[in-house]
Amino acid sequence: ADGRESGLRRAIGAGTTHAPTHHMLGGCLVAGLGLDADTGHMGRIAGGKVMVFRHGGESARLYLICSPETADTLRPGGFAAYLAYCAQAFPAGAIGDACPLGPVAFFPGVDIYPDRIAGEGVVLVGDAAGANDPALGSGSGLALIDVQDLSGLLRDNDDWQAAIEEFARRRPTWYDPMRAFGEWTGPLDTDTGPAADAARARADRARDADRWRNGYGAFFAFGPRGLPVSDEVRAHFLGLDLPEIA
Repeated sequence: ADGRESGLRRAIGAGTTHAPTHHMLGGCLVAGLGLDADTGHMGRIAGGKVMVFRHGGESARLYLICSPETADTLRPGGFAAYLAYCAQAFPAGAIGDACPLGPVAFFPGVDIYPDRIAGEGVVLVGDAAGANDPALGSGSGLALIDVQDLSGLLRDNDDWQAAIEEFARRRPTWYDPMRAFGEWTGPLDTDTGPAADAARARADRARDADRWRNGYGAFFAFGPRGLPVSDEVRAHFLGLDLPEIA
């Protein structure tokens, strides 16, 4: 569990794939937000999504999902530019008096994953075994699923090599759905223009027609374990299989 750019991948002879950068995740620790501290908040703006999550005490994390171009535009202006941009997603005055408790940073919203996670006596977990798009905020959850599954296999099997190889076979059943979900939802969050608006409207129709959508409609409630990944599942989630509206 040595991070997104794991050195242990090389030790077991694994190659690493970096998904193309479609969007960025910006974040800053702040204080003084005029929002209920006991509730998470999300607002949408053209080309992005803003989220606020309490961190502890009076502090909170202020996140922005946006295009790489928007991130490049905001960086030179520091916190003032970042806050002003995020404030568009909430009622006037809701976050305008916030002050920074740390720097503003942007990270690529990409998956980084190896082509194998098990070697002789070694197995990767967490980000090292495949890091999910940070814009989904599921990194800790992914690591906990890994630890839960692997520890159970090691506890129940005296042959630990067989246990870690079984874990390597199982992990795609929760990591691949997480990766797919991020690839499907990223464009809905940040793409702009008539085609993007039509895609969001189509996805909204799909949600209204089938709240479950093969489990992806309740992704954050029930998690990714065992969700199917296919072109048909993607089409159903995005509404590509719905009849056109006249």
